[in-house]
Amino acid sequence: MASVLVDMDGILADLLPAWIARYNADYGARLTRDVIREWDLDRYVKPECGRDIYRYLRDPDLFRHLDVISGAREGVAALQAAGFTVTIASSAAPVIQAAKRAWLAEHFGSALADGLQFMATKADRTADVFIDDSPRQQTAYCLAHPTALVATLAYPYNTEWTGATRFTSWSMMAQGLARIWERQQARLAWAREQDAAAAAR
Repeated sequence: MASVLVDMDGILADLLPAWIARYNADYGARLTRDVIREWDLDRYVKPECGRDIYRYLRDPDLFRHLDVISGAREGVAALQAAGFTVTIASSAAPVIQAAKRAWLAEHFGSALADGLQFMATKADRTADVFIDDSPRQQTAYCLAHPTALVATLAYPYNTEWTGATRFTSWSMMAQGLARIWERQQARLAWAREQDAAAAAR
């Protein structure tokens, strides 16, 4: 059975709008997600905020009340129905891990929440398919696991080429990954048959 490793923030949980809203309220800013074209959010905030923008990521309350990315529940269910084993992974400081697990249990069920893996580098975990919105995580995974299928939801901040297949929605991603995986397995089976036939001659 094929395995899928799925990132949480930006793939299942809609972190960026809530994160920006906190910053705008505290700094009297009007930052919107459509102007963010790079992964490093500190490039887009006021100088008096700077890298303090990342302090919000240590607030459990922020992560406990995020919206679900449109189509994510249905997309995960579709992957499972297609025969994939789904594991959720997230980079998270210990102070927010309980909140993230509780959010996942509420919106995706206890089975996925119980299996939630916390890791800074997703490439440390082997899977047949990897889904993450971070260009750095995508690149690292492609290098560490060259036979894996790497995919992402397309955002303005992750347009740089990493080797990942980009999808504009969860429905397109679930369907597309299932088709790509099926074709890949068919090619591998054909190659094995050709090798066996050649060895028998």
